[in-house]
Formats: sequence, structure tokens, C-alpha cells
Amino acid sequence: MTVPINEKRVYRMNNAWIEKWSVAVFAHNEADNIVRCLTSILMQNITMNFPIHVLANGCTDRTVQLVEALAKVNPSIKLFNIEVPDKANSWNYYTHKVAPESECHFFIDGDVVIEPMAFNELYKSLTCSNEAVAAGGLPASGRSCAAWSHRMVSMGRLAGSLYLLHGDFLESIREQEIHIPIGFVGEDFYITCLAKGQLNLNGINISSPRVVFNPRALFSFESLSPRNELLSNLVFRT
Repeated sequence: MTVPINEKRVYRMNNAWIEKWSVAVFAHNEADNIVRCLTSILMQNITMNFPIHVLANGCTDRTVQLVEALAKVNPSIKLFNIEVPDKANSWNYYTHKVAPESECHFFIDGDVVIEPMAFNELYKSLTCSNEAVAAGGLPASGRSCAAWSHRMVSMGRLAGSLYLLHGDFLESIREQEIHIPIGFVGEDFYITCLAKGQLNLNGINISSPRVVFNPRALFSFESLSPRNELLSNLVFRT
């Protein structure tokens, strides 16, 4: 889709970022997981505030209602209720219509929980490299966790569950009006190709200095600890 001219933004104001960090969370019928996911984001071991944009797409369960309740007591959470149940479309919506002017953009699936230091670790990996435009988190759990992590690092392949893009890179995507095809399954593969500068399959399974990983930036699909569950209850208290 083409963004109408009145919805386009000035990407940088006086060479300064409007936001330091911005977060996009993608959720399709994630009523069983979205509160745990957002709680783990709110528990990141950092002191600054940052916007958390929840892209609820085509939800027919209680995902939207749960996010609305959480947003009432956490104004950093912004809900976008998108009718089309498609992650690629939601990624395009965030990138071209929602994303603020930010130094870095975190992308997270609504069914995962991230470790408290995940954001800091990804940010360090991205900004410590002169070449990297993307930084990927790694799985913390699962029977094939080690093998999955090895493939990601050795092939330089991002996982859609958790990754970080530099603001300049996302700006270039906006300026070139690049959109992921609607219905495309595996937006992480598409973004990996863009990050590597490979829009074909040549070299896609070879690591690149433009895509880095941090073994301390972890995500999992497990339930939260009792401490996190307690916070989850607290943020809903009115």
C-alpha cells in the first residue's frame, strides 16, 4: 500500500531522534499469551520510557480487550486493532503508518516472553557494530533450542519472535516504499534478506556482519515466573 502524503512523517527533527526506542508487538488471537508478553516488556531492566505498539490483527478472541485493560494503567501501551489477520500487513502498517521517529525498533511476537535484559543486550549488539542494521534474539527454551540458535547464528537468519532494527534502516525501507507482500508467511525471512541486502536466495544462508545476534537476548514460550505473574496481576489492578 502507498502511505497518503498527509500521513508521511519527517523522519528526523534537527538530526535528533524523537524516540530512542520503539516496540512493535504482533498479536493474532493471543489471549492466552499477550498479558505475559507485555508484562515481560514492561519488566525490562531499563529506566527510560518507550512506546509499545500492539498490532492486534484479525483477533476474534479477547486479545483486544486484554490489551485495552492493560493500556488503561500503562499509557506506554498503544493498541492498533487491524481488521486483516495477516502479520505481513501488520508489519507494513507499523512501519509506514505507526512507527515513531526512533533510533531503534524492537519487533516481538505476542506469544513470547523475553528475558529482563533482552532489550539492553540487543541494543548493545546493534550499536557496537559499525555495519549491523539488525540484531536478533535467541530462543531460551524448547527441545531444539540449541540447534535452532546455531542455525540462526551460522546462517544469519532472524527469528520473528524477537529482533531489533536500526532506525536508519527502517527509514530507508519507508523512503523506498518497501512493503512485505500481503499473505507472505515468514516476515523474518523477508527482513533478513533486506538487512543483508539480498533480495534473492544467493547468500541468504550465509552469516553477514549486517545481522548480529546476542546469546543473552533471550525469548521463550514458557509461562512467566511467579514474580512476573505477580506483576501481571498488579498492572491490572485499578
